[in-house]
Amino acid sequence: PVGLKPFGHRPSLARARRMSAAEKTTARKGKGNMRFSHADVLRAVRSLYADELKPSGRLLMRRLREQRARYVAQARQVPGDAVDPEDLARVDPKRLYKVCGRVRQLMVFPEEGREYSVRLATEPDTFVDTRGADDEYPPRLWTDLAAYFDALAGAGLRLPGGRYA
Repeated sequence: PVGLKPFGHRPSLARARRMSAAEKTTARKGKGNMRFSHADVLRAVRSLYADELKPSGRLLMRRLREQRARYVAQARQVPGDAVDPEDLARVDPKRLYKVCGRVRQLMVFPEEGREYSVRLATEPDTFVDTRGADDEYPPRLWTDLAAYFDALAGAGLRLPGGRYA
């Protein structure tokens, strides 16, 4: 009937045309699962390689959300850190695993438990071993760093949370 609006919130046609793909997904699905493409996954894997982090499934899910947050911030014309990745739709881990297996530039490897990692087929593994016992820095550096952080905390300053902290 004329004058009745459909159930649920839907943006106006003019607003919908201005919305980014990420915003349209959020408007349609609320905080459901994030949509992402093969290109998004490949971009996320390459960025983890650039950071010398082994692209595990968990890190890959985080990186996808971080990249989407930067994209949404850019679309809204706000600073890059103005959009919190935690406020965005979640990445479906099962779908991510399937997409990784379908990208021909990637190889998927089983890891401990139900975890997996993804590697670029044409790139060498040059990852930092975040769990390794080897430490190239002298103990004095860690003692001085701890004292510095304690001084910050004593002054009431807090370090920002986020990126794998």
